Formats: sequence, structure tokens, C-alpha cells
Amino acid sequence: MKQGGQGFVVFFRLGFLEVIGERFGMEAVQDSVMAVSAFLTSSLRSDDAIYHWSDSSLLAVVHSQANEQTLTAAMRRIVDNNRDITIQIGERNIMLRIPMEFEVTPIQNLRAADDLFKLSQARASKW
Repeated sequence: MKQGGQGFVVFFRLGFLEVIGERFGMEAVQDSVMAVSAFLTSSLRSDDAIYHWSDSSLLAVVHSQANEQTLTAAMRRIVDNNRDITIQIGERNIMLRIPMEFEVTPIQNLRAADDLFKLSQARASKW
């Protein structure tokens, strides 16, 4: 943010984690978040970063010169391809589908880390 680089912050909200937690336990929730994070990591460029932001959201810092509309379309394709993940619970393999929503914000709209926190709070109240 301080460097004024081009790029975007993308908030991903993962759905059904409460249901997974109730049905399979918190370890299954953690495994699900890690599996989605791995999927996003493999879908983005190597210089992009993924962070576990809250109990049900991930944050990606995407270094891109594309415009917001183009990046949003690319993120939509990634999210739409997020199909089934497999987690192991004891001796069983469980296949789950974790729905995701996302929002894109240009980094240039953020002046400080506090702006990122405020933005994430606003997103949390919408979702």
C-alpha cells in the first residue's frame, strides 16, 4: 500500500463452514479452509499472496495491471471452477463443495492497513 503498487485486494468468503463444523468438527473446517486456500494459490500467479483473514474468509493480494472488470471476470472463473475438495476425517475421505463469494478492491483505494481492516469489517457486515 505504501509503495503505491498496482494490484487488488480480493476478499473471499467461504460458505457452509458452520455446517461443516457442526457435522464433522473444527478440524474439518480448518482442512476445508486450507484446501480452498491451496486451490486459490494454484489458480493465481506465483507472486500473488493468500492470507487466512477470518474464520470464514481469505484475502488475496493480487499483483495485476489489469483493470478491475478484467480481474473480476478472472476471479469469477476461478470461483466458478472451485468444485469439490476432499478432506480426510479419520479413515474416511469426505468430498465437499465450498461455495465462495468475493469482492475486488483496488490497492490504490487503500492508504493504510487500517483501511484494509475497515474494509473487511464492512464486507463482514454485508455477508
